[in-house]
Amino acid sequence: DEMFGQLEIWSTGIISDRELYVKEIIPAQDDDLAYYCIIRVVQSPTVSRLFTIDVDFHGELNTEQRLVILFSLQESLRHPMIIVLEKCISSYVAVRPPSPNQPWSPCWEEH
Repeated sequence: DEMFGQLEIWSTGIISDRELYVKEIIPAQDDDLAYYCIIRVVQSPTVSRLFTIDVDFHGELNTEQRLVILFSLQESLRHPMIIVLEKCISSYVAVRPPSPNQPWSPCWEEH
């Protein structure tokens, strides 16, 4: 229940309670559609308290922008009753921990 509560707080809206959520990233403008992502929560068929969260992005977002959103989602799920297991994003994208000499925090600059 804590995970779904955190998803409700983080998301912009609920499409289907405890299953589909939407997060508006960039609102629609006169000459462009809204950029958003759909969050799908799938419960494991074998372990009742294990869930997979799939994120589908819609709109022209680059890798850095998508990672900022994913880190934001991951951060929102930090809760004493929730454990987020690491999962490889793809075989081509690797996220390195920040170096003490060059701290990096995800940011998104619009131009």
